[in-house]
Amino acid sequence: MRRVAAGATSIEVEDWDSGEAIKIALDPTKSCVEQAEALYKRARKQGHAADKLLPLLEAAQEQVQGCSSAPRVRLSSGWSAAHCLLGCR
Repeated sequence: MRRVAAGATSIEVEDWDSGEAIKIALDPTKSCVEQAEALYKRARKQGHAADKLLPLLEAAQEQVQGCSSAPRVRLSSGWSAAHCLLGCR
């Protein structure tokens, strides 16, 4: 385990997936324990968000597949993909 100097603003660590070095921003006003708790809390939130978004993404993909026979249109600046999906119901 690597030691981090008190007041450090970042640390460079190895990404477990890619093996590449990544830089993680640190809050110099927090202790090491507080830093770790904040990082784990953020990771949990991202995991929960991914769990909620996956079913929504799958539903949107099904709607898009159902619209495959519809003519393709170019979106104007005032329209979003969500407007098109809603129109394909």
